[in-house]
Amino acid sequence: MTLRQLHYTSAPPGPDGSGFRFTATSPDTDPALLRLAEPLLGYEPPRDAPARPTEAELPAFPVAFGFSLLPDGTGVLSRTRYTGADYSGRYGNFHAHALLVPPGAGLPGRMLPIAAWESPDWRSVTPVDGAPPLEALSPGDRIGRQRLTAFARRRSERLAPFLSDVRRLFEDERAPTLVMVEEGAEEVALWVALACAALPPAYAPTLTFTTYTRRPYLAEQQIVGVLADAEFGYASADLGHQFRFHHCLGGTSSEPRTAPWAEVAARVWLAGRPDLLMRAAADAPFDAEVLASHALNEGIPLESTGRAAGTAWALRHADQRDEAFWQRFLETLLAEDADGTGTDALPGLLDTLAARWPPEVTEPLARGTVRAVIDGRGTVPGSLRSALTPDACVELALELGPRLTVLLADPDVPTERLLTLLSLGETLATDLVGHPPPAAPGVRLADHLLARAADGSPGSGPSAREVAAAVSGPGSRGVRGALLDRLNDVALSGDPIPVVPVLAGLDATLDPAELADYPHLRAVAAAGRGTRDPDSGLRMMNRLIREAKWQEAADPSVLRTAFLLTWPGRRPSMDDALMLLAQTPPDLLTASGLDHQLARTALAADAADPDAPEVARALLSALPPGIGLTEPRVRDGLNLLLHAEDIRTGQAERGFTSYAIALRDRARPLDDSLERRLARGLVARILSGAAPEARVRPGVAGMLLKDELEQLVRYGDEGLLDTYEAEARSSVTLDRLQRDPCHLAALFIAWNSFGDFNPAWDRVRLRLLEQFLKPAVRRLPEPHLSAAESELAEVSGTWADRWRDWYRPGLARRWGRRRGSGAGGGRPSKSWRDAGPGTVETQPGAEER
Repeated sequence: MTLRQLHYTSAPPGPDGSGFRFTATSPDTDPALLRLAEPLLGYEPPRDAPARPTEAELPAFPVAFGFSLLPDGTGVLSRTRYTGADYSGRYGNFHAHALLVPPGAGLPGRMLPIAAWESPDWRSVTPVDGAPPLEALSPGDRIGRQRLTAFARRRSERLAPFLSDVRRLFEDERAPTLVMVEEGAEEVALWVALACAALPPAYAPTLTFTTYTRRPYLAEQQIVGVLADAEFGYASADLGHQFRFHHCLGGTSSEPRTAPWAEVAARVWLAGRPDLLMRAAADAPFDAEVLASHALNEGIPLESTGRAAGTAWALRHADQRDEAFWQRFLETLLAEDADGTGTDALPGLLDTLAARWPPEVTEPLARGTVRAVIDGRGTVPGSLRSALTPDACVELALELGPRLTVLLADPDVPTERLLTLLSLGETLATDLVGHPPPAAPGVRLADHLLARAADGSPGSGPSAREVAAAVSGPGSRGVRGALLDRLNDVALSGDPIPVVPVLAGLDATLDPAELADYPHLRAVAAAGRGTRDPDSGLRMMNRLIREAKWQEAADPSVLRTAFLLTWPGRRPSMDDALMLLAQTPPDLLTASGLDHQLARTALAADAADPDAPEVARALLSALPPGIGLTEPRVRDGLNLLLHAEDIRTGQAERGFTSYAIALRDRARPLDDSLERRLARGLVARILSGAAPEARVRPGVAGMLLKDELEQLVRYGDEGLLDTYEAEARSSVTLDRLQRDPCHLAALFIAWNSFGDFNPAWDRVRLRLLEQFLKPAVRRLPEPHLSAAESELAEVSGTWADRWRDWYRPGLARRWGRRRGSGAGGGRPSKSWRDAGPGTVETQPGAEER
């Protein structure tokens, strides 16, 4: 194969004209190719170069050496040098010598274009004999392995980002141009040589480049070399999209990008082994894992990314190569690198290799895995014990035992890692050769499992079964004991319900004898295994007590644990509570804390539950003052529950309102249900009035519970007054006033009284008069109203006048004129005051006795 030659420079006038032109070309060169190649051969000197250089200064001008591809695939390999003045004495001349490489042919001898840097075949003047076709091209001697390795080490910080960008040139047809800012053209040529050595054989011959241009925006090559004074704008779009700018002199560069292959390739170059790059590229282009496997086998230390890539390759090829390969591979993989890090995949690699190779190969990896686990990288593989000899276990335990003990006691170590460290301790030795694991991990694991059970989040951290597996060995006996102690303490003094699923998860690995000293945990275990009796919770509670092998004298608190396990999150029925009270001695009630549990059950019962007062009565009878129920508020609450029942049934004596309010204030805070029970019973009793005695109709004066109403109004509790209004508006009150004129009269007097006591009562009574009572009265028959008026007249003539003025104001005024008086006698007593509803202008007289 022959290469056509071209020479281009400024020449004197001749047949082809003057100025810059082709001064020599090989015969039969297509003129169209000349027109396409001509723009690639131009040259502009650097901006800070001398305008009129001397002969001594000319060698300092950068050489524009490059390889480009024309649209038809023809390669143009060219070398352009600045020559100073032309034939006319005008400065700015240059000479370009170029070779045309046929499409797809490549250079003779499969030489890479960059190898022609400073070839002795390049000419700086047009030869006298013209440009005959060239049969061969001699390589230059300026680029060799040693010089490339030395250059790579000088530029080590930019090597991996550069190779990463080179790789992208062949993976993305829209990849940006690489611009290299260097001291000179030769340094750019070294960059190109570094790239070509790392590229697959099919890619390296097609890499286009130029070692120098002044205008990178006009360059069409993939790698473009410039000096620091190049005409470049450094805009963000230039640095990030159109170009990848590598300022190797410390100036502004594009944001570095690296890929695993580029990082491994950089380490291989720094080791001076470009042959490994070529070998790996022939097997798998740009494959970081294959390249890392070659490097590790050859003893080249890699950073963490490279070690991870090599490990990934080994996981898939464990059945390949021989023992010698794996020994060299693992020795390099485990060697400490400059960054002092390792790979997180060592445990998995050990499992993979241990299944195929003997301990002579895998024990170094097993040792490295132990250290990796200690450092927080990876978990304990199942093959670790088999990959370590007993002597190795003792040696590692002696070396790492103190550090492992410190880590296990560290409260900042995550729970997952805690399990890993415990498993490692079990693997190395039972007692870690004088450094047994502390008990603190047991408490932390118990708290973790309890929190996990309470949250109900199965994905948050290790499960109970995983914890059980980690602490099942003999070396973890102390940790397991601390874990059970903590669970027992929670069951004893807190809520035992979250302990149920935790203990169920641990149960498979627990020896029943280990629970011998934990009656609370035995009760918890029984609750986890048993089923709830749908008929009687008490029967279940008794079963838990039996399975806990409870001795009341030894630990009465087990009774409380069984109670909480039987009724989790809810209260026992009143029947169960009464039977439990009947079967439990008072001293045991108080010692176990069930006195307060049952008291809370009664106090939190539904407001309509008829049996809650019976539980309160039984508790107070069984536990007189001084025995149990140590909180005075609880006793007051139980007494309030009984008093509310007495009010409801009418057994409470007069003065019940003030007593109820006093009890309520002492017993607060109360459950809402007890508040509702008291409020409804109290206002219902006041609204219903006094019951007739001995079948003698007492009349309105005897029916009114005016002292109780006065106490209610005086207290001014808005909640009670709201309940009073709601009960007053009920169908029960409406039915009473429709059936009984006396009750109607009593309500009229009650809602016109105590008006100056407090604003809240004023608002309630006025609403009841105008919004409830008046509409109800208008629907009643006249005889019923007349009877109510008569009842009021028996109390006081003034009340009758007031009724007429409220119900029939026109008639009342006429009646008053006829009587010659608009008001009755003196004011009522201070204990029974009247208050006008807004329509009454006169105050009633004193009540008639």
